[in-house]
Amino acid sequence: MVSRDPIESYLADLARQLRVGWRRRRRIVAELRGHLHEAAAAEGGADWRSGPAAERALARFGAAAETARQFNQIARARRHALVRRALVPWAAVLTLTLAATATVWAFQPSPNTGAALAKHVQACPHRGGVPVARPLAEALRRNRATCEPATEASR
Repeated sequence: MVSRDPIESYLADLARQLRVGWRRRRRIVAELRGHLHEAAAAEGGADWRSGPAAERALARFGAAAETARQFNQIARARRHALVRRALVPWAAVLTLTLAATATVWAFQPSPNTGAALAKHVQACPHRGGVPVARPLAEALRRNRATCEPATEASR
């Protein structure tokens, strides 16, 4: 059914070109309908809905394609802003988590920690009564740790 009302034809054309959700489309069309009716009534004329007053109001308002393009740009910018609002906090949390993890790892003992103690244990595995002295000494030998063998005088 073709409407003779130029305002309704314009709004139907605009609604087809809008790339937004149905709720936003409905709100945009309702808002524009109100503005177009006000503009046509301000133009005057007894039959402002279908007369030249409605045509002048539509001419001042601009082409439906251009109006739809502007609304689509605004909607696209809003979507990108929402993504940025979600992405920035997520990236901050990820960065802080990685920094905390790196800090914890940095302060954990490494295989080279206590090299002086390891040399002592390798040189004198019988001292201190430490049950892990011999496996530690073997591990150090495998890792090519160098140590002066204990002499009889240093015991």
